[in-house]
Formats: sequence, C-alpha cells, structure tokens
Amino acid sequence: MGNEEKNEIRRAIVIGINEYESSSITRLQGAENDAKEVYEAFRKNCNFQVSDNHFLLGKKATRKNILKAISDVFRKDNKSNLVTFYFSGHGCNEEIAKKGYIAPYDMDPEDPFVSGIEMDSIKSTMFNSKNYASVMMILDCCYAGISTEVTKSMTSLAHKDKEKDLYNSTLSHLIESSESGKISSEGYATGKIVLASSEPDAVSREKDFVHINKDEPAHPHGNFSFHLIEGLNGKAADPDTGVINIYNLRNYVSRELEQEKGQIPLYAISAGSNELENIRLTTSPEIYSVKISGLISCTEKYFEQRDPRTNLIDIQALSDASKKIAELTDLSPGNKEISRLMDVVNEGLKMYKKPAITWLTNNFPVMRPKLNQTFEFGFYEKLQEMVQSLNFDILLRLNQSRVLLLIYLFSEANKNYTFKSLEDGMLDNFIGLLRSARDMKNQEEVK
Repeated sequence: MGNEEKNEIRRAIVIGINEYESSSITRLQGAENDAKEVYEAFRKNCNFQVSDNHFLLGKKATRKNILKAISDVFRKDNKSNLVTFYFSGHGCNEEIAKKGYIAPYDMDPEDPFVSGIEMDSIKSTMFNSKNYASVMMILDCCYAGISTEVTKSMTSLAHKDKEKDLYNSTLSHLIESSESGKISSEGYATGKIVLASSEPDAVSREKDFVHINKDEPAHPHGNFSFHLIEGLNGKAADPDTGVINIYNLRNYVSRELEQEKGQIPLYAISAGSNELENIRLTTSPEIYSVKISGLISCTEKYFEQRDPRTNLIDIQALSDASKKIAELTDLSPGNKEISRLMDVVNEGLKMYKKPAITWLTNNFPVMRPKLNQTFEFGFYEKLQEMVQSLNFDILLRLNQSRVLLLIYLFSEANKNYTFKSLEDGMLDNFIGLLRSARDMKNQEEVK
C-alpha cells in the first residue's frame, strides 16, 4: 500500500483481548486477530507509529498498561498530527453510576468502577491532550454474554431500551464535550472522531472470515473489525484516485455491515471537524499509480498544444496543465515530476511575458486612456502587473475570464502592432476582446 503523508507524525494504540483473567467474562474468538491485523494495517499501510508497549494483546492489556499507553501518547507533549485509539474486546455499563467502560484483561466484573476503564475518562484524556492531534477513537466492543454472567450492576447493551438510552448517552458524551475542530497554534488540524461497531441496542458480532487477497484459512474476527481491516487493505479506496480517507473507510464498513444485516456501526464527529473525514489514511497502490501516471501524461499532452505561429505552448493549455499539476501535488506531494512540470509551465510563461510587457509599454500612451474609459480606473496598471508577476502559482489562481484576457493580450502582443490613435480600429477590436473577457467574469460571479 502506498502512503504519501510521510511528513506527518501519526501514533496509534492498538488493544485486543480474547480471554479475560476472570472466568465469568465470556471468552472472545476474534478480538486478538482484529488487533493484530489492525496493527499491521496501521503500520504498513497508514504510516502509524505503534510502540511495543502501545500494542497490547491478551494478558498484556491490563488496566495499568492501557492507561500507561494512553498517558504516553496523550498526556506527554509529543506533537502528532493524527492519533488513533483502537480497542477490540468486551465493554460494559455500570447501571448505578450510568458509566460505560472498556474491559481490560484484569477487570473484576464485580467492580468495574475500580477495575474497568471509563470511556468518558479515555475521551477526556484523548480529546484534551497536549499534542494538538486529530483523534480517531475506534471501538469494537462485543457485549455478548456479559449481562448473564456477571453481577446485576453490569448490563449488556443487547436489546434493552434502558441500556440503549444509557449507551446513547455514553457515546454522545464521547463527542459533545470535546472541543470543536480547529487549526492549532502548531498548524495541525484538530478534531475528534469516534467509530463504534454497533448500534446501542445490538450486539457486536464475530465469526470466521477469509481475506480474499491473502493465502490463509478462515479465522475469527469481529464483523466490524474485519471490514475495517479489508477497507484499510484497499477495498475502501476511492475508485478514481485510490485514496483511502476516513470518509471512504467508514462508508465502506457501513455498506458491508448493512449487506450482512447483522449490525449497524455508529459514527460521531466533533462540531466543525468535517475536514477530518478527508484525512488520507493510505492508498490503494494499483489505482493510485494509474491515477498519478494519468495526471503526468495528461499534463505532458497539454504541453504539446502549441501556437502554430510561435511554437509556444498555448496559454489555455498552460492553464489546464497547472490544474493537473495542482491535482498531482495534492495526491502525491513528494512526486519528483512536480518540479519539472512546474518548470515547463514557468518557462512557457516567460516566453510570453517579455514581448507582452514590451508591447504594453510601447502602446501605453494611446492605450491607457481608452482602457480607463472602458474599465475601472487603473486597469492598465493592473494588467501590466498581472503580466509581470505571472508564474505557475498566479496562473493556477486565475479564473477562466482572466486566462481568456491573457490569451487576447498575448495574441495582440504577438502581432507587435502599434496603435496609431484613440480612433484606431485595431485598438477598438482589442478593447472589445477585453470587454468580452470581463463579461465572462461577471457571468462567472453570477453563477
């Protein structure tokens, strides 16, 4: 899998627990498989750093070790761009205190307040961390069997209205008291996202799955986590670009679970954080490489479009090429072809600039009064300034009406005609062309 976000700092905590210290807590089959494969996908595909003591399976996932991992990542001043907390195992509610907990390996089912880890506490620590990171919290908590095998103070979330209300409250609290998405003083986009494996009135399920692209036998996974892993391994990729972002991933998982008709995942995001959905987690290399090659090839073809009179690259083609280069930069910022392609655009513009400036200067005495009569005061100076400053970045920002204006200007400059007077018909023709470009600008603004 490809990942172009090489300069970002990404950290993750990954936890999976099948069997618990207490025999009264039902053994799970796929939670540790979930965690192992999420760990691999995070590291290999998504460029996450996952320290050994932040990857906790089975007996290692004690309350102390989980809290230590959370403290390491969120309470210390280690700057990150994106941090993810992933948990697959049991979860529970304490009805007396109206609190939701994830269950560490050593949780005492008789007293979750003491031995469990409160979800709201995790949220508070994560969402108010020092590192200004965007935070994604992923919970695949299976509650099956908990309510029948532990004390009355702990309840399952399966098919009970009061527990449904309690879990709704628990999940909403993971979001509602968090800060709105913003840009931090360090320049990082911040915000909070929670992905949960099922609706509050339905259990999270697990069964045997086969990974289509891997030569291995069927093995147990949580339904939610299996599709999460498959999505990160390529199936959630945008069919055009190959990009796998948070938006594509959650939609893929939701579609797959909907088809199975077993459970519906929940999703919540802090206010003002919608841009977080566009965070690129990874890419599908096959689709991505085709897209990148296509952008480069398309740009090269624009460079072949030349004015037959001058053999210069057509201005419209240079403008279209700049947009393709910008798209390439957005998708593959480290691509070595970008600087070369930008240089071609800049060199192409230079070939137009010098003769255009000379032509404008030579025609200044006659042209300026007529331009100022037809357009806003100082139009000539703005026109000259636009030509002098023209480069790739400026061209990219120009709307189509400004590009058309340049086309008319450079075409006239290529003729190298000197206007004789204000009554010169050639000057009137030129003014008419500029007016048509201005009218296009007005139409663009209306649209």
